Formats: sequence, structure tokens, C-alpha cells
Amino acid sequence: MWALVVLQGAMLVLASIETLVVNAVFGFTLAGVLGLTVGSAILALRTARGLRERRRWARRVTLIAECGVLILGLVEVVATMALAGTLPGLVPVVTGIVMPISVLVLLRRTKSLFVGSSAASAQRTENASVPTEDPVLGTLV
Repeated sequence: MWALVVLQGAMLVLASIETLVVNAVFGFTLAGVLGLTVGSAILALRTARGLRERRRWARRVTLIAECGVLILGLVEVVATMALAGTLPGLVPVVTGIVMPISVLVLLRRTKSLFVGSSAASAQRTENASVPTEDPVLGTLV
């Protein structure tokens, strides 16, 4: 699941580079958009690291962010169908609907792995060298 969030962060980094180039050409008239894409990329990559470390705050932030992405993706698909009269492209559907749903499903299935107390954190650190079975993949972690 954290790998999907890293993938979303990588796409946001590419969007940030694209926005930077567009801003450089047009005199930084879209500086707000650049700030949002850079901030979103940093947030996605930071929460991916938190998810990998099984932090509860990262799970909460990811749930909120993915719900927002899903809502905006659905609005984009409906607007494309209503205004243009065509089906949306594959990329907006995958990045705006399929990926957020898959991350939300994986977060729901692994809820018990995210513990927030300091005792649980100490135990997680203590057991870090012991391989455990991943409940989603069924493989050793």
C-alpha cells in the first residue's frame, strides 16, 4: 500500500516539474498551482514513509487525502462525460479513481497493523528484526 502512495508521490513530483516549466515560460502566473503540487508531492512521500513505518498519523492523513482525490476524480469523470459528451481517458480514471480506491481498501484491510501508543512503538522496534507475515500479501516482511 505504501508503494502505491510512493507512486502517487512520484506522479506529483512529475506534475511539479511540469508546472515549474509552464511557470518559467509564462512568468510564474501559476505560482499557487506550483506550491500546491510541490506540497502535495512532499505530503504524499512523507506519508508513504509513515505508512511503511506503520504510523497511525500517516494512515489518517492518507485516508483523508485519498478520499479527496477520489471525490475530485469522480467530479472530473462526471464533468468530462457531461460537458464533452465523451468517456474520460484511461489515465484520469486510473489515477483519480482506481488508485485511491485500492489504497483505501488496503488501508482498511491492514487497520490492525497501525498502532499509536509508545508501548506498541517500542515493541515494534524490538521486533523489527523478526520477520512477520504480511496479512495482505501473505509473505514475510
